[in-house]
Amino acid sequence: MFLKKIFTLKNTTADARKARVTDDAPAKERRDSAAGESMEEALFANQEKYRNILDSANETILVAQDGLLKYTNAAGEQLIGYSSLELQGRPFLNFIHAGDQEKVIANYKKRLLGEPVPKFYQFRIVTKAGEIKWVRISATMIEWEKRPATLNFLSDVTEQRAAEEALQENERLMRTIAENYPRSYVVIVDKNLNVLYVAGREFSEQKTTPEAYLNKSVENIFNNDGPHVVETLKTACEATFDGAELAFFQTTENYDFYIRTVPLANENGDIDRILTVVENITEQRLVKQQLQETEEKF
Repeated sequence: MFLKKIFTLKNTTADARKARVTDDAPAKERRDSAAGESMEEALFANQEKYRNILDSANETILVAQDGLLKYTNAAGEQLIGYSSLELQGRPFLNFIHAGDQEKVIANYKKRLLGEPVPKFYQFRIVTKAGEIKWVRISATMIEWEKRPATLNFLSDVTEQRAAEEALQENERLMRTIAENYPRSYVVIVDKNLNVLYVAGREFSEQKTTPEAYLNKSVENIFNNDGPHVVETLKTACEATFDGAELAFFQTTENYDFYIRTVPLANENGDIDRILTVVENITEQRLVKQQLQETEEKF
């Protein structure tokens, strides 16, 4: 909207110049001319005001027309590393990463034709220094010098992308560890003690799958082992939601487990999940028991 106003001011200023008359004109025309000059000065002042607003914006603002950059604000200069004079009139594809050029030009053409385009999408740019940055764009159609153009708003999301990729890598690492954790189940439960995530090598040992436990409650999973087992696990979970890290043994009808619980906090610092490692120590207990029996015989 601001850029539309700036362009309107330019056109109105040009019309005001045409309204000037010579000193030989009648008094009324001279008065009109003086009024026109005052209006022109006011228009220039408004134009400068709008440009100052655009240049003070934290978000990069670009105008593209016929595939060329027509306007870039100060934030755009900082983002790309070129001055507005260096950018003006150059193809915007020059600054887009080769791997994303096809996507960007396709969306640009669709927008010009009035076809549906994603409200936001991301792509990479290459700065003057050769640095690759990720940006998120939103755009709309405007008129620039009485011809169709696009008004584009770009935000630098490089750090956000890096954080998301690091998180995804951590999740992949955790999944790999969980799926290969020996003789164990790795479980995440919510405050209702429902299983949100479960993995572990022990599933293959027991001829079962994680899906058999996913989205089920702790009570349902251990219901056949008696109320004392369920109550012990519930009590441990409640203590963990209060911030405690626990480690304890639990015997069920068929197995012996060594269980460790760790509270997991969300971005607000509130504990809303529990990470639990359930290690099957049945075989270890049997071996230990056999050793004790052997020692007693001798």
